[in-house]
Amino acid sequence: MNRKALTVIELVVAMVLTGILGLVMTIQFVSEQRFRASIQNDLAALQEAQLAMNHMTRVLRFACGIDYIAGGGWPSTSTIDAEIEGSHLNLVPNRCYVRYQFNAAQHTVEYYDNSNNTTVTIARNIQSLHFIDPSGVWDERILQYTKGIWPFIQIAITSQTADGKLIYLYTSIKRLPNWDMGFRP
Repeated sequence: MNRKALTVIELVVAMVLTGILGLVMTIQFVSEQRFRASIQNDLAALQEAQLAMNHMTRVLRFACGIDYIAGGGWPSTSTIDAEIEGSHLNLVPNRCYVRYQFNAAQHTVEYYDNSNNTTVTIARNIQSLHFIDPSGVWDERILQYTKGIWPFIQIAITSQTADGKLIYLYTSIKRLPNWDMGFRP
């Protein structure tokens, strides 16, 4: 048999197979794009939380005094004041007070420095911020916070991605020997 042309059935089968192959490739491409966007969202949320964590760690490590501001469940709070004794850092001048605070309405971490009287937002899309003194105790009988004796403070941050996933960061800062842990209602 001498054939020089394709039959209609052969053309239909070739078109169906090409269509199936194109559909599989399109599904794979879309899936890859969604995965990439998800990873980028996770990375952006992690970077925001890490930025705040790095800033707080660098400054609070050199604090000579810490005040936990009442709020939140004990022994944690979302606001902390610190006194910086020497000019150890480029961020903070000598003998100044700084405050880190979680703004729940804006979902931000704010940094206040009394040397230039400004408040700066250092991270966005933050869902929670906790400063924890693991050895401190809230005494309901006298409504007072008992100072901690452990040589570190813990910080926990929760950030949220654009698609709603939560990213958790946690660190401990070793206290210098001259730290004075305090409480101010």
